[in-house]
Amino acid sequence: MINKEEKSQIVQLVQNYFEDEMLEGIGNLATEQLVDFITDLVKPHIYNQALFDVNKTIKSYQSQLEDALFILEKPTRR
Repeated sequence: MINKEEKSQIVQLVQNYFEDEMLEGIGNLATEQLVDFITDLVKPHIYNQALFDVNKTIKSYQSQLEDALFILEKPTRR
């Protein structure tokens, strides 16, 4: 969740973008609504990608741990 300070910074950045790139201003309320809309739109995609990335990292660490365990294996006599 975005806290108030972060949201305020994002709103300011979006307003600056509209003024610089679109050559028109946009009010605070409209900007906040736009930020909320975009956040709600992309949030599930970012969340799912984060889960995928964490899963990939965990699998990599698991593989490294398995390799380290095999190194510790003691030879046995037959």
